[in-house]
Amino acid sequence: MNPMAVLVMGSESDLADAITVEERLAGFEVPTTRRILSAHRNTGDVLGMVRGLDGRHSPLVYVAVVGKKPDLGPVMAGSTDNPVVMYVKKTEPETFYPNHLLSALDAPPGISYAVFSDPTNAALYVAKMIGLQVPEVRKAVGNYRAGRAGKNLEADQRFSPMTTAEVKGALGRK
Repeated sequence: MNPMAVLVMGSESDLADAITVEERLAGFEVPTTRRILSAHRNTGDVLGMVRGLDGRHSPLVYVAVVGKKPDLGPVMAGSTDNPVVMYVKKTEPETFYPNHLLSALDAPPGISYAVFSDPTNAALYVAKMIGLQVPEVRKAVGNYRAGRAGKNLEADQRFSPMTTAEVKGALGRK
């Protein structure tokens, strides 16, 4: 077994966001590699990368880290039988939802991929997919989920008995 998550961003301006996803994947013990290839400027290179990687890794998940135009995910998804996850970076609210997110959700029939606007959720989904075949990754996902649930239970035990005024004081709010 040779698992891999391939993070692909359309430009260098997406690199910091790709690193955020990559760091979260490292916490799940998912091996990663990254490429900077534009669906618009490097279409042939994107397709060549997919053809070159598809038979070399299993399980393999592509992660499209997109900013201004969410076209990279659909281009990869239409070119591979492996899963594609698209992390759509949040931009200004007035343009993010009507332009980016809705465009990302409106793929042609037969072009499927998962869409996330949170880097942790994108990484978690990738880890869950790889974890279907890699027990160590599945265990790391379970540990993460249990840790998150534990934080909620701790907060519940701490804050539930408090009055509203006590909660505001504990949070430093008036």
